[in-house]
Amino acid sequence: MKRLRACSLLLLAVLLLTVPVFADSGPKPMIYVRVENGPEEPYYMDLLEEDPYNAYFFDPDRRVWGYSEEYEAGLDQDLMDGLLAAVPEGWHSCSLQGTRGGLMYADLDGSRSQEEGLHRFVSHGVPETFRVLAVTKSGQIFCSEPLTRRAYQVSVTLDWSAGTVSLAPVWQRYVLQFLATFIPTILIEGVFLWLLGLWSRRNVLVFLLVNLLTQGGLSLWFSVEATQRAIDYWYFWMLIPAELAVLAAEIILYRRFLQEPSDGRAITYAVEANLASAILGYFLAEPVWEFMVVHF
Repeated sequence: MKRLRACSLLLLAVLLLTVPVFADSGPKPMIYVRVENGPEEPYYMDLLEEDPYNAYFFDPDRRVWGYSEEYEAGLDQDLMDGLLAAVPEGWHSCSLQGTRGGLMYADLDGSRSQEEGLHRFVSHGVPETFRVLAVTKSGQIFCSEPLTRRAYQVSVTLDWSAGTVSLAPVWQRYVLQFLATFIPTILIEGVFLWLLGLWSRRNVLVFLLVNLLTQGGLSLWFSVEATQRAIDYWYFWMLIPAELAVLAAEIILYRRFLQEPSDGRAITYAVEANLASAILGYFLAEPVWEFMVVHF
């Protein structure tokens, strides 16, 4: 009974501490470019898209989308002119000339972005096929070969000293997203197994096999969903029926295969463990996804 009370208190704590905030109604296409061994002098970076661009999304009275007039006034006009002058024939600057797909917000200046050397390009104007162009104050130019993003949100690493640019492989995103959702589920449901006094060699084996089947399948499904469409409100709406299906399956399997507990304890374990892991997944989904987009 003491362990049952502790289990319930743990679940209540998870509920109280879980207050996710989503700042937008849905995800946007995004490309992060991380610069390694960057130049010691100021530089600006932009994405390039093949011509033509849609003039509807270009405001001739503004140089850069997504900034306040005060912020834009602080940008280096010479660097922006140098960036435009370095654009190869048949391509255009997404930030300074517009795009074919819509607006795009950009961190041209890596020293003023959310993290030193990290450039974020986001919104519906982010091109599927693109080049990375960087120009320094002294006139050094780096322009990559065309790259194609295979996921909704991707990260690119530019090694300035080596003169190389690499796009993170999609398979790596699938694996990391799967592990990021599956491992916390196993840990928290294992804690509930112990708290409810169900810990034994047989029950641990049953627990691992059942979760590999149910939560493993769920994690795999949502890792594909996150990679292809990113994390949005539809992700969480789909999570509800999926979690209910997993709960029903686990109640049946635990009642059948867990050793010694009554049907009531088996059902209590399945409900509380799944509710806790679902809440934890809801809480971690967006920050885990953003961390992987930026760093992998």
